Amino acid sequence: MREESWSGSLPPPPTTPGEQALAAARLGGASERDAAVTPDSSSIRKEGAAPSSVSCSPLLETPVELPSAPAPTPRPKMSMEWATFESALRRDAATSDARLVLIGDSITEALRGTGMGRHREEYAAGPGVLANRLGTYDPLALAVSGDTTANLLFRIFNSGFPPTDRAPEYVTMMIGTNDLSGARIAAVHDAPGRDADATLDCDAMSARTLKSAAAALAGARKVIEAVRIRAPQAKIVVLGLTPRGDSRGRSMSSYPLRIDYMQPSSWSAAIAAFNDGLRRFVEGDRKRGTGGTIVFQPCEEPFLIGSGSKEGSLRWINATLMKDGLHPSGAAGLEALVGCVEAGIHAADVERDRETGAVSAAQRNI
Repeated sequence: MREESWSGSLPPPPTTPGEQALAAARLGGASERDAAVTPDSSSIRKEGAAPSSVSCSPLLETPVELPSAPAPTPRPKMSMEWATFESALRRDAATSDARLVLIGDSITEALRGTGMGRHREEYAAGPGVLANRLGTYDPLALAVSGDTTANLLFRIFNSGFPPTDRAPEYVTMMIGTNDLSGARIAAVHDAPGRDADATLDCDAMSARTLKSAAAALAGARKVIEAVRIRAPQAKIVVLGLTPRGDSRGRSMSSYPLRIDYMQPSSWSAAIAAFNDGLRRFVEGDRKRGTGGTIVFQPCEEPFLIGSGSKEGSLRWINATLMKDGLHPSGAAGLEALVGCVEAGIHAADVERDRETGAVSAAQRNI
């Protein structure tokens, strides 16, 4: 399944701070007095959209512990477009001299300026941003739009990652958001008008999405294992999933596509559980000392506005950075994404220095 993406033209969002604050208040059930103190921000919702039928509890942002699940079987996508682009990435991997390899789905592919290998104007700034911020690492993005952990595993195991003699010094990975979409497919097909998000409440959609999180986490852990086999000395930066908004309607149906930026959304429970599970896995892995340097770098905060510190407070995705409520886009959105990558690389360097110092100290005590 390819990730949901914005397409077509939408009416301009509210432009004044007052309009934006009132939109946030109405969508979140707050009063106009609350809206008066809401910080200036991007729009909460595209102007002209119908009132939301989804009301999400702030408790959905509280991580729950996921049950164990088997990792998905590596598999390709049954698409000629995917196969063509995957072949091109294999050629890039085979001749790579990159110190930094970035793997993932469309969110990472955007740093190539493309979606499924084709130019996308909203991602045009990606290569320049990557070169300006991380050019000294000769970065190479080996990512494909719509990939799940199973698709990424297939690519890693089938020459979609640099060979061991060309292994990078750093590997960043952000993968799993498409795995979370799996349980939503049935909802879309079952719902009247094929508009599931508009017909099911937030609790119902959250429950469907959360079912996919355990398998997504198992798949992400398997990706880490695969990277360690291909690049045993690499510093691995595991990036947390970015936030997702809810959409109303489908761009290819008679229903107009509308975006809700309010958080939590019906994706928030699954994202919080996935990110927390991945963070705990990385921390446990480091304590066990079972592999090389690895760090977890959260990436949600740069894309969010407002305070989520108390129940009922307003919090939403910055539409300037994520126009479709899912993909970082435009120069500012891609700067925020690369900023997260850069922070992860710095954290990995600090962790490697700590590990090296600990080993040296232990050797001195022998």
